Amino acid sequence: MTGKRLVVALILVVVFDLAVLSTARAAEPGVTYTPLGIPVLMYHQLAPRLVSIRSRHNVLVTPEVLERQMQYLEENGYTTITCKQLAAYLHEGEALPPRPVLITFDDGWRSVFLHAFPVLQRHRMKATVFLITAMVGKMEALTDPVQAIAGLGAYLSWDEVREMAESGLVRFESHTHNLHFADSRRRAGMDIVSREYLLEDLQESIRLIEQATGYRPVAFAYPYGHYRKSYEDSLERTGISLAFTTRSGETHFGDNPYTLRRITIYPFHEDLGRVLKVVPPVMPRSVRW
Repeated sequence: MTGKRLVVALILVVVFDLAVLSTARAAEPGVTYTPLGIPVLMYHQLAPRLVSIRSRHNVLVTPEVLERQMQYLEENGYTTITCKQLAAYLHEGEALPPRPVLITFDDGWRSVFLHAFPVLQRHRMKATVFLITAMVGKMEALTDPVQAIAGLGAYLSWDEVREMAESGLVRFESHTHNLHFADSRRRAGMDIVSREYLLEDLQESIRLIEQATGYRPVAFAYPYGHYRKSYEDSLERTGISLAFTTRSGETHFGDNPYTLRRITIYPFHEDLGRVLKVVPPVMPRSVRW
């Protein structure tokens, strides 16, 4: 056997052994302990196509695209999971259902209630909303009347949060209480404040979500995806066991649970199957939230 063929054979043996060891940990029938990556899809706002064309947000997805994507997941045997399930998998090795996928929406825009929630209900898909709790019930100033009429810039109300939570399909996790901003020097809000202030902000976010939903959040999404090692201590102290960046990629067993990657969904991602097969290595610099 030539040296090149020997290397290929050794690689195949290692991959096979890892797969066997991973799947062996799933003792329950009907569930799979996956050695493969788990896709975590990241959405933001939704709006009809005419509005999305006029919008400055290039992560604005139409309800029709979301519908096709959820249909693809349903037809191809994917099972939507929660952050709580993912935490149990990463921390304790608990088995996940076949072809797991985590669907996330950042910020807590009202368009999730208006456009995404009905789609999730039709397909019985679970999703996670990372909520900026200080923005609940508020509205961003918009100069475009078409966007304003379509509901862009509006955040969820607490009544809408409760309605989605009671459906059992949508869970809410933390996106800070009031630290989702950057200053004039482009420093993230979490960097500007003291550790004591950061801890208080996280605790307030968790308190409000628990008060509205009846459960305590277990996950966090970094504003703008900005991560520092020093954040982990504050997150752990509040009971947060997972945290997500905006770095592109899938989640694997053994990953640092406080630097998890996600796959940003763009308006042109109509073919979700292709997106899941070819995860982009980096996020375009032009992305605006």
